[in-house]
Amino acid sequence: MTDVTSKSEIYLVIEGLGEQDILSETFYKDPSEVLVNGISYSSCKKSCNIVNDDNQNKITLIFNENLNSCENMFSGRNNIIEIDLSNFDTTSVTNMKSMFYDCTNLTKINFGEIKTSSVEDMSYLFYDCHNLLSINLSNFDTSSVTNMAYMFYECKKLIFIDASSFNTLKVEDMSALFDGCQNLVSVNVLSFDTSNVKCMENMFAY
Repeated sequence: MTDVTSKSEIYLVIEGLGEQDILSETFYKDPSEVLVNGISYSSCKKSCNIVNDDNQNKITLIFNENLNSCENMFSGRNNIIEIDLSNFDTTSVTNMKSMFYDCTNLTKINFGEIKTSSVEDMSYLFYDCHNLLSINLSNFDTSSVTNMAYMFYECKKLIFIDASSFNTLKVEDMSALFDGCQNLVSVNVLSFDTSNVKCMENMFAY
């Protein structure tokens, strides 16, 4: 078994029995191995067989190396209802594009003390997370981010977004950033520096 540390763990709560897809098929570049509840899987197999009687199942993912990209990691995984990243090492990650794309049943994300200072792309990050009820972004370091397009697109149940800690000095694209956030009552963007933004099209549409 590969020697790993707890910093490379992600905890999930998924719904359903039988063969369950956990990671997106398009998330294939790394790592070379994933441990799902202690069982080793190669990167080409991103599912596991759920046999518990409980319809809500707790899954632990352990990665055998630190990732450079989380692009499409959980994209389209509608069986995921909770994600805990509090013990996931993101210090080397530069790309979070579409990480939770189309996770339509996701209700909760725990970011813990997440490190995002190296991330350059957060576009489509929470795209179509229709059931996401709240989100704590206070530990997000966006000082390297250049693309925030469609970041919160169609997050229909979010009522409040506090982006007051965001450093947007390098951001060039904010198009459709909050597009489709139909129930959004308040969004704090007091810290936004848009001096380098080239596109804001549909930033607050719908």
